[in-house]
Amino acid sequence: MDYAVINSGMADFSAITPEQYAEISWAEVDFTAIAQSPGSAESLNYGLINYSEVASAESFSALAEIIQYDDLTGSNIRAIAANSNSQGSFDVVIGERGENLRQKGSDLNDLFQVRRGGRLVARGGGGRNLYYSNSKSAEMVIKDFSSEDVAKLDRFGDRAVRKGKLQLFQDGNDAVISFKGNTMLTLRNTEADQLAFSQGSITLAPDPAEVDFTAIAQSPGSAESLNYGLINYSEVASAESFSALAEIIQYDDLTGSNIRAIAANSNSQGSFDVVIGERGENLRQKGSDLNDLFQVRRGGRLVARGGGGRNLYYSNSKSAEMVIKDFSSEDVAKLDRFGDRAVRKGKLQLFQDGNDAVISFKGNTMLTLRNTEADQLAFSQGSITLAPDPLA
Repeated sequence: MDYAVINSGMADFSAITPEQYAEISWAEVDFTAIAQSPGSAESLNYGLINYSEVASAESFSALAEIIQYDDLTGSNIRAIAANSNSQGSFDVVIGERGENLRQKGSDLNDLFQVRRGGRLVARGGGGRNLYYSNSKSAEMVIKDFSSEDVAKLDRFGDRAVRKGKLQLFQDGNDAVISFKGNTMLTLRNTEADQLAFSQGSITLAPDPAEVDFTAIAQSPGSAESLNYGLINYSEVASAESFSALAEIIQYDDLTGSNIRAIAANSNSQGSFDVVIGERGENLRQKGSDLNDLFQVRRGGRLVARGGGGRNLYYSNSKSAEMVIKDFSSEDVAKLDRFGDRAVRKGKLQLFQDGNDAVISFKGNTMLTLRNTEADQLAFSQGSITLAPDPLA
C-alpha cells in the first residue's frame, strides 16, 4: 500500500476495492491531508475504515469534519466511541442498559449511543450530531434534531419499512419511529413527512421546491455532501434548479424511484434528454451530447448510443434488455432491485462475450456493453460503472 499517495491528498479511494481497504493500516493515514482535498475526502467509503486503528487525536479531529454519517455501520460507530483518540473530536454519550439518561451535548460533534434496554433523552446542541441505537428494545428521544444530524437504527434496512415492521408516524408535534408497536425513536417538534429513511439512517430531507441548487452547485463542498438518493425529484420546481442539479448529481446515489421521478418531472427536460423504451418495444436511440437518461421497461429492448455528457441508463425489470454502444467512464447503468447479494449468489452474472461485457439474470441477458472489458467494470448495489485504473 503506497501511503505517500494516500497521504498526498490526491488519492482516489473509489478505485480501491473493499479487500484493499481491509489491508490499509489506518494508523498511517494522514486524515488532515485528506480533509484538505475535497475530491479525495469525497471518494472515501467511511463504512470501510477501521476506526479502532486511527492513532492520533489530530487525525480524528480532521476525520470528524469530513466523515459521512450515512456511510457508517453499527460496528464503525461503536469503534469510534471506544477509541480514546476520538474524544475531543466527538463528545461521546452512552445510555447504558436499564438507564434513563437525559443529556445535553456540546456545540461540536456529538455521538449519542443508547444500548439495549436503555432510554436516552438528548439535546445535541450545535455541530453535526450522530444518534445511534443498537437495539430494538432501546429508546431515544431527540429534542433538537436538525438538518446536520443523522440518527442510525442498527440492523434495520429499507425492507423493514416496506414490510411495515418499522413504522414512521406523526404523534402530535413529534415524529415517532416504532418497531412492532414499541417506540424506538422520537424526534420532538418534527414533521414525519420531512424525514428521509435509507438503510437505517434517518435525516431531515430538505424541501426540494425551496432549495437553490444553483447556489449548491457553485459550492463543491456542499454539493459533495448531498445524498442525492434522498431528494424528492418530483418537487424540484424550476428548470433552472434541474439544470444545476444535473451537473452535480451523483448517479450512484439514485434509486429507481428517484430516476422515474426525474424522468416524469417536466422541469427535468432540457437538463436531461429522456428516452424511454416501452414494454414490447424494440427501440434504437442516439442521445444528445448533454446528459441523457435512457430507461427501458418490462419486456422492452433498447439499443442506445449516449453520445457525450454524463449518461444514465436504467432498467426497471428483469425482463428488459438494454444494449449500450458507447458506455464511458462518465456513465452509470442502474439495474433496479439488484444488490450485491444477487452477484454473490450467482443469480446476476457478469461475463465477457467476444468484445462485449454482458450482464445476465438466470441466463437472460439484461445488459450488454459493446466493446467493453468485463473486468473493467465495477458493480455496487445495482450500479455499474467503469472502474478507474488505479495506476492511471
